[in-house]
Amino acid sequence: LGAACAKPESHPAKDELPKDALPLEVTLRMGDEGDGPQSFADLRGLAADEMGRIYVLEHSIPEIRIYDSTGALVAKVGRRGEGPGEFLDPVGLALDPSGDLWTVDQGASRIFRFTHDARYLSSVPRGFSGSNVDWWRGRLDDQGRWIDVLESPGQVQGTMLLRSAPSQGGPPERSAIPPYVIPAFELARKNSWTRATVPFSPRLVWTVDRRGDVWTGTSDRYFLVKRSFAGDTLARAEHAYPAPRVSDKEREEAVKGLEWFTKQGGKVDAGKIPGQKPLFRELSTDDQGRLWVQLNTSEGASNTLFDVFSATGQFLARVGGPLGQVVYPPLIVHGNLYAVALDSSGVPQVVRARVPPLK
Repeated sequence: LGAACAKPESHPAKDELPKDALPLEVTLRMGDEGDGPQSFADLRGLAADEMGRIYVLEHSIPEIRIYDSTGALVAKVGRRGEGPGEFLDPVGLALDPSGDLWTVDQGASRIFRFTHDARYLSSVPRGFSGSNVDWWRGRLDDQGRWIDVLESPGQVQGTMLLRSAPSQGGPPERSAIPPYVIPAFELARKNSWTRATVPFSPRLVWTVDRRGDVWTGTSDRYFLVKRSFAGDTLARAEHAYPAPRVSDKEREEAVKGLEWFTKQGGKVDAGKIPGQKPLFRELSTDDQGRLWVQLNTSEGASNTLFDVFSATGQFLARVGGPLGQVVYPPLIVHGNLYAVALDSSGVPQVVRARVPPLK
């Protein structure tokens, strides 16, 4: 790309989407290869308010940038450091019901609070350290409670959710997401071992909704369960979707991507790489409590597809649009979907798309 792109776009022709899908209309795309206000290198957080302002966490500097609804930069805050409003390793953004902006700094084990126009207010201890992620998947619920995420690294995917009111202190409530064993190739040594995840293998996927309830599912089976924070089953969602085939090119690229493992002496059995992709990639929930399931698609597909369910698990619609390669769970608020995506050249972008009416 040349100059920064922040302009409305028309949605794709309907025949480019599956016949049963409603179009997402892309209305804003920000991101370029330069060094201007809309140039991104390593995005680690995204939020948007009812006025259409977009909040972006750029990790490479690090700083929070605020854009208006047209994509114009209006404010920014932050730099590397350990003082008030400075960051070591920030990885998430969230807006609370009053409009204040919060971010997790996993390097400093603190949670920072700013006004909607980027004025620093305060910080509180996070309560734990040593859990390092690229993208924070917690949230602030409707009651202003902070739901943080403690991830356990390794072959067994383990996640603990911790819920608390940041201003009140005290021990958090805990809710464990069931552990899941991730298929992996292993290299055992005398005093250590190395694991490499089997490409295209299924995994446990989860998301937290605005009430603090948790949706989970394993991505090779289209059956999702919603549980309360305490663990009570509240709803189920399932639908039909044919698993896309892993192409020969995708298989070759996946094996090549494991060269770091084979150069250490590890062995990759290509026969253990599935012939089909998992059914879905990510789960998200919107500000209406609806569940959004990002589907895997065939190689070369021009559109990103989602299935949308009601809070009670009723299938509502399949929607899609030319968002690019979505790399993190999207944000869906105030009638718009916001996503961090890579363009065809691998340039990070922030994309906004209007959500069609859903029954």
